[in-house]
Amino acid sequence: RSCLVHAYYHQGKDIPLSECGKVPACPSLLFGSTILMHRSDYEQAGSHSPFCMSTHHIGTPRTKYISTPASMSVGRAMSCSGAAVETALMTDLDSWAVRFWVLALNLMQGDWLRFDPNSAIKVHRGGMAQRVLDLVPSLICLEVCYLFAMLAEGREASAAERGHCEAARAYMGTSVAIVGIMFFATFFMPFCRPLMMFLQPSPVVRQLQMLLVATPVTEECPPYVYLGDGGLLENSGCLELLRRQAKTIIVMEAGDDPKMELITLRLLRKYAEAERLCSFFVPDDPRRGVEDAFVAYQEDSSRTYIHLGIRYGWGTSE
Repeated sequence: RSCLVHAYYHQGKDIPLSECGKVPACPSLLFGSTILMHRSDYEQAGSHSPFCMSTHHIGTPRTKYISTPASMSVGRAMSCSGAAVETALMTDLDSWAVRFWVLALNLMQGDWLRFDPNSAIKVHRGGMAQRVLDLVPSLICLEVCYLFAMLAEGREASAAERGHCEAARAYMGTSVAIVGIMFFATFFMPFCRPLMMFLQPSPVVRQLQMLLVATPVTEECPPYVYLGDGGLLENSGCLELLRRQAKTIIVMEAGDDPKMELITLRLLRKYAEAERLCSFFVPDDPRRGVEDAFVAYQEDSSRTYIHLGIRYGWGTSE
C-alpha cells in the first residue's frame, strides 16, 4: 500500500482534485462515477445516472455542473470511481432486500458528496464542519424525542402511586409522534425543498432513504448524492470528452470483453447518439457504415486499434 501511495502522490500525501488544475504540467483529470440515489423525473428508467468529477467541475448535464469543492481529493475521486460492489448490485439487482444486505454487511464502497455549493461551509478541506452541521437538525429531533421519553418514564414512576398516567402517555405519545413525522417526511421531501434541505443532509435520514428505496425525484439535485463506480455504465471515459467536444481523443480500453464484442465501444456510441452529442464515421471511407468497421476490426486479429471520426452536432448540415 505504501508503494502505491508514494507512486501516485508526492510524498504520499493526498491532494485536492481542484489543486491539480493549478499546475500547468498536470493533465486535466476526469473520473467517471455513477449517482445511485437520484432521479430528475418519473420518466427516468432507473435511479442511477453517470456523474463526472474533474479538476475544474463536477456534475452531469442532468444535475448541472458546479466548481470542484475543496473537500474532493484525488484519492476520494478514485475511490468513488472504483466502488463497484454496491453499484453493480443497485443497478442490476436493485430491491429492498439487496439494499438491506448491502447496508447490513457494510458493502458501501462509494461515498456521499455534498452537491449544494450555496450552503456548503468552506472551513476545512475535509468538510468536517459541514458534516457536523448537517447532523444538527436530526440530532435535535432525536434529542427532543429522548427528552420526552425520559419525562414519560419519570411521570409514569410517580403517577403509578396515584393511579393515573395521563401525563406519561402524553409525553410518550409526543416522542413517538416526532419519530413518526421524521419517518414519513423522508418520503415527501421532494415536494418541499426546505424540508429536504433540513432533513436530507442527516446521515440517519440518508441511510433510511437508501434502505427503503425512497429515491428523491427532483429536478434540482438534493444536498447530498451518493457516488459509485462509473465503469458499469460507461467504462471508456470518453463520453465526458465528447460532451466537451474534444478534437482528438485517444481511448485505451481494457474492459472485460473476452469475446471481442466491443461492448464498451458500442455502449459509448449508444449513449452519444441518445444524448445527440455526435455521430461517428470511418475517416478512410465516410460512405462506409460504422458497424461494418466494427466487424472488420473483430475479424482481423492483427489490428491493434480502430480509428473513427467524430462529427459533433445533431440535425445540422454544418
